[in-house]
Amino acid sequence: MNATQDTAKLLNDLHQTLLDSRNGFKTAAQAVKDPVLTDELMAYSFQRDQFARQIGSLIEAIGEKTSEGGSMSGALQRGWMNLEIAISSNDRHAILSECERGEDVALEEFRRAVEAGSPVEFDPVITDQLATVRATHDRIKSLRDAAKQN
Repeated sequence: MNATQDTAKLLNDLHQTLLDSRNGFKTAAQAVKDPVLTDELMAYSFQRDQFARQIGSLIEAIGEKTSEGGSMSGALQRGWMNLEIAISSNDRHAILSECERGEDVALEEFRRAVEAGSPVEFDPVITDQLATVRATHDRIKSLRDAAKQN
């Protein structure tokens, strides 16, 4: 692979992770009964959709195409594997635990992208998104911990 293909793969991996995160947060939002938490999870879903669009624009800027969709096994590997099980239990703590697990994967994917290096002009987008994903992870973790105590 050449540098452009390497960058495209790296960005497509981020893109897929963000799409999975968008879908995972939306699914979780639809499952919880607390309207405040539903709104917060939907906001994260919308945010991840916007992030995916930004990454998609970066992919197109280097003359490549985004890989839309992804397989279910890919989604499982990217951290949202037990969300359906958590939802079926109707357990707020379990749902938030799965959201956190998905965020763990997203954080790792972003760290990998930063370490691998991308074109310098892409750094602000990737580092800003990483900071937001980290903050979201921490928020979800605190919500999960609070749910466990209840």
